Amino acid sequence: MRTSSSPGPNRTGKTWLACAFGPRAARLGHSVLYLRMPRLFDDLAMARPDGLPAPHR
Repeated sequence: MRTSSSPGPNRTGKTWLACAFGPRAARLGHSVLYLRMPRLFDDLAMARPDGLPAPHR
């Protein structure tokens, strides 16, 4: 598994790149998950140490 994060200043094309690379990686057989930071933080806050999915709200 490889992860990618794109920190940087506003309006520099981070989302554009993610939207371009994600579908290409999926076509090549990779799993792709695109989350905005607030959703990622919510998911991490609900993460379980046993690796099971967090219950949906």
